[in-house]
Amino acid sequence: MNGGPDQFAVDPATVGAVSKLALDLTIDGWITETFEVGGCVEIGFQAPAAYDTLTQRGDPYNVFPGAVGSTLDCTGLTPANTVCELVTNSRVKLTLATAGTAIQGAIPGLQNPFSTQTLKINSISYKSPAGGGCAKTTADLTNG
Repeated sequence: MNGGPDQFAVDPATVGAVSKLALDLTIDGWITETFEVGGCVEIGFQAPAAYDTLTQRGDPYNVFPGAVGSTLDCTGLTPANTVCELVTNSRVKLTLATAGTAIQGAIPGLQNPFSTQTLKINSISYKSPAGGGCAKTTADLTNG
């Protein structure tokens, strides 16, 4: 995947606002030629524990507030019918229903941190559907 400063952006970029995380991820052909049907991309942000001093509206700060395991409305993403799920409040998984060479659009529901804090992406990973990579949960990965 190609990297760069314009691959991710938040809109609006206002402190405390619930924003959309804009994505523009493109295959560069080094590992795979396309994002496969049933493949998934996981985007992990700095864990909430690192933001212990932050609160939003009196609650502990989470990058993506909401119930873990819930889905986010990703109807605007391409490829079409991509399913977005909260793996944790700092990790989101995009599962693809259509193959393609790019994932573009926006994921809603990101909570902007205070302006004195930098929102950091810790990891971006693509898992092919082979071997059940996308079906594995965080507990599966922890337990081997």
